[in-house]
Amino acid sequence: MDTYTKQSIDARYNSFFNAYNIEDAEIKRKIEDLFVRIRELGESSKDNGDFETKLASSPLNTEYINLFTEVATKCQMKEQIAAPVYDETLQEKERIKDETKHIVDEATRPIRRRIRWKVEDAMRDTPLGTVEQLSNLKGLFNKHKK
Repeated sequence: MDTYTKQSIDARYNSFFNAYNIEDAEIKRKIEDLFVRIRELGESSKDNGDFETKLASSPLNTEYINLFTEVATKCQMKEQIAAPVYDETLQEKERIKDETKHIVDEATRPIRRRIRWKVEDAMRDTPLGTVEQLSNLKGLFNKHKK
């Protein structure tokens, strides 16, 4: 399983137990059963972007939300403790930067592919495409500019 996918799944799993005192055995069983299936989905995904896309459109996502709602209504929340303050080293900042870049690259890959396909389609008919096709491409690029 992709490292980022594992981290994503672990974060979701831990969100139950880090925030709530879950003592009900039935709820614990539901959480474990759900995450067995979520981990299977993670194993079958090629990378984290693929996993997140599959999960978003899967009934597992709805089941996760419903289960989290059940936990929030039936279990007592843990007392929140402030996160420890620490100085980030240059290496830690670089690691965070690299992870962020990877996540952004994964998330924007489908958009970049669609843009490339539109350019290829526009250029296929004639070497320069028609004026209308090129004009449409300009609008496409302007839409995705931030």
